[in-house]
Amino acid sequence: GAVVASAGPLTVPAGGTATVGLTLPRAAWAADGLVATAIAEAECRPEDDALALGPPPTADDLDDDGLDDVCDGCVVPEEEVCDGVDNDCDGLTDAGDEDLTLTACDQQLGVCAGATHLADACQGGQWIACDASDYALVAGAAGYTPGADACDGADNDCDGLTDALDGDLTPTPCAMQQGVCAGATRPATRCADGAWLDCEGADYAAHDARFAADDATCDGVDDDCDGAADDDFVGVETSCGVGACARSGQTRCAEGDVVDDCVAGAAATEVCDGVDNDCDGQTDAHDDDLALPLCALQQGPCLGAHTIAALCADGAWSPCTGDVYRAHDDRYDPLDASCDGVDNDCDGEADQGFGSHATSCGVGACAGNVGVETCVAGAKHDSCDQLAGALAETCDGVDDDCDGNTDEDGVGGSVCPPLETDVVCPAAFVASGDVAFTFSNPAAAGTRFACRVDDGEWVDCSDGTFTATDLAGGEHTFAVRAVDGAGHVDETPASCAFTVDPSVPDTAITSGPADPSVAGADASFAFEATGGGEHVGFECRIDGGAWAACGDGSAVYSGLGEGEHTVAVRACNADTGACDATPAVWTWTVVDFICEEPLVLVCEPTLAVSTGSQTCAWAGAVKATLTRDCAEAEALTAEQGVFPLGDTTVAFTAGEGEAAARCETVVTVADATDPVVDCGGWNPATLTAHPTATDNCAVAELALGALACEVRRDGAAPIPLVPCPAEIHGDAVSATEGAGVAFWLTWEATASDASGNTATRRCEVPIDLDSDGDGVVDSADVCPLIPDADQADGDGDGLGDLCDPDDGDTLIVEGGGGCAGGGGSGAPWALALAALAWGLARRRARR
Repeated sequence: GAVVASAGPLTVPAGGTATVGLTLPRAAWAADGLVATAIAEAECRPEDDALALGPPPTADDLDDDGLDDVCDGCVVPEEEVCDGVDNDCDGLTDAGDEDLTLTACDQQLGVCAGATHLADACQGGQWIACDASDYALVAGAAGYTPGADACDGADNDCDGLTDALDGDLTPTPCAMQQGVCAGATRPATRCADGAWLDCEGADYAAHDARFAADDATCDGVDDDCDGAADDDFVGVETSCGVGACARSGQTRCAEGDVVDDCVAGAAATEVCDGVDNDCDGQTDAHDDDLALPLCALQQGPCLGAHTIAALCADGAWSPCTGDVYRAHDDRYDPLDASCDGVDNDCDGEADQGFGSHATSCGVGACAGNVGVETCVAGAKHDSCDQLAGALAETCDGVDDDCDGNTDEDGVGGSVCPPLETDVVCPAAFVASGDVAFTFSNPAAAGTRFACRVDDGEWVDCSDGTFTATDLAGGEHTFAVRAVDGAGHVDETPASCAFTVDPSVPDTAITSGPADPSVAGADASFAFEATGGGEHVGFECRIDGGAWAACGDGSAVYSGLGEGEHTVAVRACNADTGACDATPAVWTWTVVDFICEEPLVLVCEPTLAVSTGSQTCAWAGAVKATLTRDCAEAEALTAEQGVFPLGDTTVAFTAGEGEAAARCETVVTVADATDPVVDCGGWNPATLTAHPTATDNCAVAELALGALACEVRRDGAAPIPLVPCPAEIHGDAVSATEGAGVAFWLTWEATASDASGNTATRRCEVPIDLDSDGDGVVDSADVCPLIPDADQADGDGDGLGDLCDPDDGDTLIVEGGGGCAGGGGSGAPWALALAALAWGLARRRARR
């Protein structure tokens, strides 16, 4: 705009301010963010700082001439930068100005060195960050790869690290990629001078520990990565089998497993030839499987004798020895001197080594008898009589009857009285050193006795008493033995062991609980002591517990559980403290209950059953239950399984010890099936029927009755035929000739069986008689009462011309009731026969 006011030059020191007061017309106000702007005449002075003109705010003065740029016609141009301002005053700003100064990208290491922003990266007065395409412009052939480095001597990811030193180095596959090398990559250490070196063995081994320079291991794996597994495997020579089966072979690799192709030879039977024929590592006699041939001698007891392994030496058999033959049969004897009818020396002849010789025989009173022994037919014959001079056995210490036994009675006993001694022993502990004994032999009077104490001499004590005196304290033994008149001495003397101890009493339990006892009941005991001085007390214990004082002769135990219990009582000398070394003991069992009946057998008193429809008996089991000692019952079943009609008693018994039990069941079998009645076939030749009846059991009776005859016609009630021309004879029903009319014969057949079952059947049969004798039975005859061989029926109504009142001829009076000239209408037979003829005619007409 126009200059409206002016002022001289104004210099403002750096960092200072100055205020200029200007009066401006209102038209000089501008709106570019300034309250008021004045333009003064000024020089272009770039060295000046911003000048505050008029009211604040302060405006920019880019050329430092003291004038705000908005009003300054003398602005100094600068290089264009990305700040949203036209810095070079050419009317173009930032990316729209080709003179825009391009700044360096953030990354300036490696291949990114020298990378600058492109002009279009200046947006909104600010540079946006460089991207991969910006860096690629300066990377050249090496290429920019963010986050990854290549082995090419360049810092491809611009992180300041190159190749092996860069943790972002991208590994490449090793040359070998087969077998265990599949997937192996080069480690960073194989990148040198900007190029990859090939992988070494250690690199492959690090990838897979199975890697090997050669593939000599038989494991089914390509260890050397040449594409073939186990191709360097080298087999070794092998051997197999022993003895005659020994063979050689070689190992080979098959599908990762080392196999041996050596096959041992086939084993044979081991024989005595110095060779291990059956290939078990043992030869000849050392082999339990050695085949043992027959010995040379094969007669008599040697038949079947085999040699033994020990006779095989140096690959050859030695002859069988006598021990071998004897082991086969202990009757073998090379002398064959036994008179046994056996060829003991296996030479084909028996007993040839036996010779006759003098003998002596007899025992006891017969000792010294003589004779001669010979061999006859394999049996020794001795002429010496062993019983010559024998007498009846008596109790004299001599074998009188020469049977080898002295003073025996011939039935296992003795003719001498038995040597039995009954002795009355003292208590186990006695206080006095003087101890008396009594004894006897109840089986024989007059027996003598010998006694001794401890290991002393036997002394006669035949009067039955003995007193040991002045015995020292301690343990002692008294023995007594019987001697009979023949001098026989009892080899098992009776004895008593006792201890002399003046201070020790002896204990006895006189009463205790019953065995068994029921749980909850008190266990009461009474006991006593003998000896031990005037002051004797008692100690008790139960079930092995501690000893405790238990009164003066009685004790009670309560609350004992089920099971076995034991109470021990010992008497003690209260003055010396000495107690009975052998306490009295009482053992009993506590149970939850006592079984009063050890055996209980229960069965049903009666069992009523019926037969099946096809049988005449009942097949089934009769059972009982047995309870032992009140325990769980067990089921019993009778062995008999099929029961006939009627009553059968099955008894069960059980016994155990002294207990016994018995029960019985009466099985009643009835036939519940009714008989089956058959009316029987009708015999037209004999005019007879024979009804029958069957039953699964025998039929007891078949009765026939209710015999009746009747004439039937369609649509009308039957007409009884009286009298009925039929009769019953035993089990047969018969019709008689002379009725002159066809009729139905009916009767009832009733059958009953042994069990009272009955069945009744009504039977009936039509009787076709030839009443007129013309050869045509009444049921087929058009005139059943008039002989008519031609059977003419002119009007076809089923009634013959000779007896049809409505056929127009004169053979019978129209409407007449009879035939052949008519009969009196009052004759009942005429009416019945006319009705029969009419009925038969109607039936034939309907056919």
